[in-house]
Amino acid sequence: MKTVGYNVYPRYEYQQSCYSGICPPVTSSPRIIGYEVSQSIELKVRDTSKAGEVLQALGTTGVQNISGPNFVVDDTDAVSAEARELAIVEAKEKAKRLAKDLGVSLGNVVSFSESSGYYPMYDSYYGKGAGMEEALMSAPSLPVGEEETTITVYIVYEIR
Repeated sequence: MKTVGYNVYPRYEYQQSCYSGICPPVTSSPRIIGYEVSQSIELKVRDTSKAGEVLQALGTTGVQNISGPNFVVDDTDAVSAEARELAIVEAKEKAKRLAKDLGVSLGNVVSFSESSGYYPMYDSYYGKGAGMEEALMSAPSLPVGEEETTITVYIVYEIR
């Protein structure tokens, strides 16, 4: 858990409206009567099976604004490196098969490039039609999913 921000806002008192014929004196501008402070925190839950319980606990402690959850991979570099390695092996195998079919042999790599992307994939989520009272009492269940990392490699070989 870490704090990611604090915000301080002034609270104003504004001139009251005149309803009963007796009106308060007119003031030129609202006056500050106090300040409101909010703190933003980021909470990382590694066990996704407990995320619903965490959201429920936050809701019962007086937290007023909850954003998320956001599902992320901790070490995207390691995941990308593994995907890249697999993509290179597959590209080499395809190039060797193609060279054999063409009756040529592969030389050195002339150029290499790649493109990548991350694609969240979630299973369908279906509610159970529970009543509002039950929904307030139980922890929310979250859709199960995975994040797919895709690396596409382009390798150009010399042909001999």
